[in-house]
Amino acid sequence: PPQQAAGSVKSNNPNCQFARWSGVIDNIGDMFLCDEARAIDFFARGAQVRFKPSSIAFNNGKYIATMRMTASDVQRSNERMQRNFNWGDWMNVTQNIASPTTIICRFAGPTIRSGEQRVVSATLESYSKGQVVLNCS
Repeated sequence: PPQQAAGSVKSNNPNCQFARWSGVIDNIGDMFLCDEARAIDFFARGAQVRFKPSSIAFNNGKYIATMRMTASDVQRSNERMQRNFNWGDWMNVTQNIASPTTIICRFAGPTIRSGEQRVVSATLESYSKGQVVLNCS
């Protein structure tokens, strides 16, 4: 079935303006900030994700790649504050937006290196507030 437009999900949540529900997903954190239940369902079915790990480990026969990601709203608010301090941006970032999301991709082989950006196929393995674990290839 076709995906519903992001703006119609939760219009009262300003973070939904950054959530994209089709194509290659650039910021997984935006989707979970917008609508956790929908994001869980979306990733349970699998998606293409732009992934750039900061570290790689090997555990239980899997390569574990980790990336920390801040919401798009945090990045935009920080840019505005750097140009011209804005109290509304400061309040938004410090009080209204969740801390960075940790994205963990489990790979069967050494298919990606630290710092290398790649589009990967990802299916949700588990989710808890602030941490998304994906099976990736």
